[in-house]
Amino acid sequence: MKKTFKLFALVLAALLAVTCLSACSLKDILGSLSPALPGSETPEPENTADDSGGSSEGTRVTFLDLTITVPEGFQKSSMSTDGCTVYVPGDWPLHSDNISITFTSEAGSADNYTSENIKQMLEETLQTEVTNYKFSKDKVEGADRVSASYNVVVNGISMDQEMLIYIIGKKSMVSVTFTNVSGEFVNDFAASKASITID
Repeated sequence: MKKTFKLFALVLAALLAVTCLSACSLKDILGSLSPALPGSETPEPENTADDSGGSSEGTRVTFLDLTITVPEGFQKSSMSTDGCTVYVPGDWPLHSDNISITFTSEAGSADNYTSENIKQMLEETLQTEVTNYKFSKDKVEGADRVSASYNVVVNGISMDQEMLIYIIGKKSMVSVTFTNVSGEFVNDFAASKASITID
């Protein structure tokens, strides 16, 4: 259970970053939890495209065993921390919509993620009510995927979030969270979600 909580804490680290509730220090969030296993250090994401802002289709980036296309004009935010990368529009903070990606070489099991425990952890961590909550599990390219979509209001700002947790065999876990605040990037986020591939 402790290991499951640690993995979920990595996912929630991204949520804390994107809602600007704190400076999102992954070490602070994990706090007294046990340290990572030897040999499980998290590598920097591999950028498989140039850093010039991306092509008209966006920029393709890889996190451990997952590759995703970040929408055109989105860039890596200074909110990013070790194990938690946040992409924001070029005019951020005017638009606070974002994509956050957390990743770890500790995989865990999809069986440990239930509708009830994810909703409870979200509400406890974000300290707000989670509404319009939907939860599902499926398989994508051989990986277990846990999906949760919901609405939260943080500091008076309403945002829709979709969190996708990919558990890739016993190798890794990558979580992708799309945060929609303005409603202007719905199609971009759908295309980005559809672009996800598993190695």
